[in-house]
Amino acid sequence: MGLEAENKEIENSIRELAKKLFDENQVDVIIGYSKGTVPLSSTPIIIRKKEDVDKLIWNNLCYVNLAKYLVPLMPQLCDAERKPLKIGIVAKGCVGRAVNHLVVEKQINLENTKMIGFNCNGIINRSRIDLEIGEKEILEVS
Repeated sequence: MGLEAENKEIENSIRELAKKLFDENQVDVIIGYSKGTVPLSSTPIIIRKKEDVDKLIWNNLCYVNLAKYLVPLMPQLCDAERKPLKIGIVAKGCVGRAVNHLVVEKQINLENTKMIGFNCNGIINRSRIDLEIGEKEILEVS
């Protein structure tokens, strides 16, 4: 299977699991990746309803460790009664390890967190690409 097909399979699995978590009321929000605003980029996104799950993506440019958003977002991710929301997070291996580390440090409560885990098939180093092309602007990727 080619890399593009493998990424599409991972992306579809992430979306299916995210929909299931919303349907089963296991999460109130999901932290994941969405398409970036410039070529060769992705950006973190917080999905608050099942209808927006199709905004979740996976490709080899999803390099940001989403676990770093958990601790600062926890106080904001509460309902009207200040009860913590149930959070889902898209977790490749390094994100899963970081989440586990946050649990060990007692910075997050695992009872309120669900991981959508998968095997990472590699990350493209955007900084290396920028170094290689220098000052040129990337306008399109095919």
